[in-house]
Amino acid sequence: MPAELPPAHASISNGEISAQLARILESHVFAKSERMSALLRYLTEQSLHGTPDSLKGYAIGLDVFKKGVSFDPRVDTTVRTEARRLRTTLLFGSAWPVGEAT
Repeated sequence: MPAELPPAHASISNGEISAQLARILESHVFAKSERMSALLRYLTEQSLHGTPDSLKGYAIGLDVFKKGVSFDPRVDTTVRTEARRLRTTLLFGSAWPVGEAT
């Protein structure tokens, strides 16, 4: 059963988010996937730093997946594919052993 979420008005510190990110990245699921780990780390760090412009497909392609300046996210599906893999991994509890990444 998923952990209970804090009330909407509860504040979670950047430190707590960073600590949880570290636990997730140390899990066996993410330890095996450098690309997925890099994407999760990038999305979390950019969100924490308040830089929403860097959360666009083009910027993610350049910054995370080291695509060249000619990268076109409409043609190259790398960012969409990896984002879908990340969402699926984070959503399905069966990907996490009991007690891991909590």
